[in-house]
Amino acid sequence: MRIFYILDKFPSLSENFILREILALKKLGINIRICALKKPAGEAVNPDALPLLKDVIYVNDLPFKQKFFAVMGNIISHPAYCVSLGLSLFRDMPLSFRFMCQRLRGAIHAMAIADFADEKPDHVHAHFAYVPADAARFLAGLYGCKWSVSAHAWDIFTQSKEILVRRTHGADKIFVCSKHGEKLLEDLPGQHQQDRIVLMYHGVNAVEFEGKDQSGHIIAVGRLEEKKGFEILLQACKILSGQNIRPRCIIVGEGPQREMLETEIRKLGLKNVELMGSLDFDKVKMLMAESSMLVHPGRIAQNGDCDGIPNVILEAMALSKPVIATSVGGIAELIEDGVNGFLIKPDDPEQLADSIKTLLNDKALGERMGKAAKEHIKGHFEITETVQPLYKYLSASKESR
Repeated sequence: MRIFYILDKFPSLSENFILREILALKKLGINIRICALKKPAGEAVNPDALPLLKDVIYVNDLPFKQKFFAVMGNIISHPAYCVSLGLSLFRDMPLSFRFMCQRLRGAIHAMAIADFADEKPDHVHAHFAYVPADAARFLAGLYGCKWSVSAHAWDIFTQSKEILVRRTHGADKIFVCSKHGEKLLEDLPGQHQQDRIVLMYHGVNAVEFEGKDQSGHIIAVGRLEEKKGFEILLQACKILSGQNIRPRCIIVGEGPQREMLETEIRKLGLKNVELMGSLDFDKVKMLMAESSMLVHPGRIAQNGDCDGIPNVILEAMALSKPVIATSVGGIAELIEDGVNGFLIKPDDPEQLADSIKTLLNDKALGERMGKAAKEHIKGHFEITETVQPLYKYLSASKESR
């Protein structure tokens, strides 16, 4: 059975969970062809992705002429479907012109993939209920097969219910990585939503994550954007500095808030805080392995965006590190307060500072929490187990054809 995997970009350091999922499915015998709408710009590449790159279809690399003739060819060969597609896009216009243009882009991507691919998929799966889902739906329509989608966080929390309903319309299954996201999807209008939605946590291969002796530094990892709440971490560091506690604090990631965070670091006089920028996965893993704790001060952004279950928390716990994180999104599904980490309120630098101070002053507590974190990952978030719902679904789809 051949599965076409529709992704926005591949590989992406912020989406290592997708790479892990693909590798786990391939190891279980699922034949996957990756179709990425674009290449990542200037990112380091996870070495595990290198063997897959030669077979990836990069839609944006296809010349305009080829895309144009792909569209024309599909209109000629699938006239009825293309007419219904056009009517569907027209009905999207009153909802949002931008949404309609995105859907049109998804349709063009689908036709380009169908024209370029040298084989026919038995099933199409997309990651994110966004343009990749649009492309998956239209591609499945051209091939006459089923399609499914994995929804995550920003695609669920920042889009209107009406747009989410249209983006997931026709999907045979919708996989979601947190109970928090699952509840929102179940509440969408429409028939049989609960029958289509499958909870499937992300996972890691715990054997690949081995912690080291604590060096005392704090680490935070993520895109430098509002929902990550890194300015709250800076405020907590300022509070600790006032108590003559100045541990090295490393923030790894890049994003639109970099200039603001740099300004805030200078304003607060935090010489112990470093913005490391974007680093390759092995370097990030090494810095986490040497840390005393991971801090994730996530919050709900003004546009409603928040994390589901950040994969960096899974990785830190697999490295036997205690985690201090806020209780937004699905984080409480992973962290048990006081057992394998601390759950704190969002936008509360005082509570964050107190939690950091507690772990810095009690290394034995940090070690106990880290050990409990590792055991929790091994017992509930091992990739070979978390991928089973999707594996069983794709295997059943194969048998039903």
